[in-house]
Amino acid sequence: MRLRHIPLCSVLMLVCPSLAGQVGESEAKQEEGKAAEQDKSSQDTSKASKARDARFKAKGWVKVEDVWVAKEHVKDAKKGIFHHDGDVLNKYEIGKFQSGMVRHPLTGQFIAAADIGKAKTQFPVADGEWGSKEEANKYHSNQKRPWIVRTTNCNIASTLPLDTILYKVAGQVDSAYNKLMPIFGGVKPPPNRRPTIIVLATQDSYAAFGADNGSGGSAHGAFLTDQFTLFVDGSRLRVGAAVWDKNWGPYYVRHATAVALNHALLGDETDDVPEWFHRALGGYVERHFSKDLARYFGAQHVKKGGVEGLKKWLSGFRISPDLPQRGKGDIGYNVYQAGLLLSFSMRGGNKKTTTALKKVTAAFTKGKKRAAAIKTLGKVLSKQEAELKAFLEKTVK
Repeated sequence: MRLRHIPLCSVLMLVCPSLAGQVGESEAKQEEGKAAEQDKSSQDTSKASKARDARFKAKGWVKVEDVWVAKEHVKDAKKGIFHHDGDVLNKYEIGKFQSGMVRHPLTGQFIAAADIGKAKTQFPVADGEWGSKEEANKYHSNQKRPWIVRTTNCNIASTLPLDTILYKVAGQVDSAYNKLMPIFGGVKPPPNRRPTIIVLATQDSYAAFGADNGSGGSAHGAFLTDQFTLFVDGSRLRVGAAVWDKNWGPYYVRHATAVALNHALLGDETDDVPEWFHRALGGYVERHFSKDLARYFGAQHVKKGGVEGLKKWLSGFRISPDLPQRGKGDIGYNVYQAGLLLSFSMRGGNKKTTTALKKVTAAFTKGKKRAAAIKTLGKVLSKQEAELKAFLEKTVK
C-alpha cells in the first residue's frame, strides 16, 4: 500500500537565512535584523523551557521520552499515552501543550496561547495570518488544505463550511462512535491511532478520491481507504471517507466513522477480517441507528427479497460497482443486511449468535485474535437464516 501524507496538524517551517555577502546592503541589514530577532527568540524560548522544567520538577514529575509526566502516568507514557486535563494524547500533542500552545476553541487545532483572544472570531489561514470565518472557509475550500476539526473522539478533514462540520457532521461522528462502543467492549483506540474521517463536499470530489484510494468500496457513499496516510503527528492510519449529501450525508458519515474506528482498533488485523464485518459495523450505524430507521430500511429490504441464501451471500459479500443497480444484492441491500446481522446478534435472542458476538467483544477487549472471533461469528450466523428472517419480520412491524 502507498503511503500518503496529510497535514493533520500545523507543520513547522524551517527557514535558512541567506548569507549577508550574497545580498545587497539593505537586504543584508534586514537579514541581520531577522537574525537578531531569531537569537532573542531563541534566548526567550530557552528561558521559558528552563522555567517550565523547574515548574514540573517542583511538582514531582519525571521525564519520559522528553515529555514531563506525573509519576502515576509513567507506565502509560512508555506506551505512548499521555494524560492532560482528563484527555489522553499522543507525544506530539502533549509536546505542543507543554511548549505553551493551546487548542483553538472551535477546531481543536493548536495555536499560540497569545492568539486565544482572536480565536473567538478568527481562524488561522495562510502564512501565519488570521481571517474571519468566511475567509477561512474560502481558504479551506481547497482540497489541499481542508479544515481539520477535532471532535470528542475523532478527527474530521473536510472542505465543507466550518458550521456544517461543527453542527452537522461532528455530532454524527461522535454518535456513531459511541453507538459502537458496546460491541468493542468500551475499548478506545490509543491516541496515536485516533480515527480520522475525510468528508468530501461533492460527488465529483468523492468519486475522484475513491478512484485513488478506495478500490471498489467507494461505490457506496462511505468506505475505508485501502492506503495508509502518514500524519504529521507521526500516526499512520487508513481513514474513513464519506461524501456529504443533503439527504444521505449523515448516514454516510456514520458509516465512515464505523470503518475508521474498526481499523483504528484492529491495526494489522484489518485485512484479516472479512469485508462483511467492516460493513456490518457501517451498516448498523447507517441504517439501524434507531428502531425507526431499521424499520424504514427494513421494509425496503423485504421488498427487495429479504433474507435468502444467507450462507452464499456471506461468503461472497462485497461492495462493488458491478453489483445489481437495484433489488436483491444491490449495495443498499448488502449494507442493510450486514447491519442486520449485528442487530440480530445483539437483540435477536439467539443464544448461539449472541455468544459468538460476546467472544468478538472479548477479543477486542483483550486486543488479540479478533479476526478469528469475527470469522467464527460469521460461521455461526450463516446457519441462522430462518431466525434472521423472523428477526427482520419483527423489525419492520
